[in-house]
Amino acid sequence: MVPLVLRAGTLDVGADWGGLNAGIVLCRVVFSFGLGVAIQRIDKSRVPRINPWFILVLVAAVTYWQPVGAYVPWCELGVVLLLLPACVLLAVVCDPVTGWQSRLFGFMGEASYGIYLIHVPILAMSYGLFQIIKERYRLFHNS
Repeated sequence: MVPLVLRAGTLDVGADWGGLNAGIVLCRVVFSFGLGVAIQRIDKSRVPRINPWFILVLVAAVTYWQPVGAYVPWCELGVVLLLLPACVLLAVVCDPVTGWQSRLFGFMGEASYGIYLIHVPILAMSYGLFQIIKERYRLFHNS
């Protein structure tokens, strides 16, 4: 995956199966599946327990972080190959200690797959709606 990402300049190619992107998408799928199997097989008694809020804040911060310049592919690879897998492993062994935390994290876990499934159509509809509004009200035009 590393040579393909360095050549493309980014890991963010979506689900585009054309040309070089097909190799990146295939590597991401194989890596994700293999990582899931590896995390399942790890002896979790040796994994440190940390506060689940720390993991949540870290993942949120990484989600909004935008590296710039020549380091973009290296930063993306570091996050995807090292940081996020570590967060998943740490999250697997975390048990929220109070009832409301358990319900909150349980809800986020249940909702995340549904959000993943519909995020692309929602983005496409939002973009289309924005284009209609932009044209109708002549927003962002150079006059």
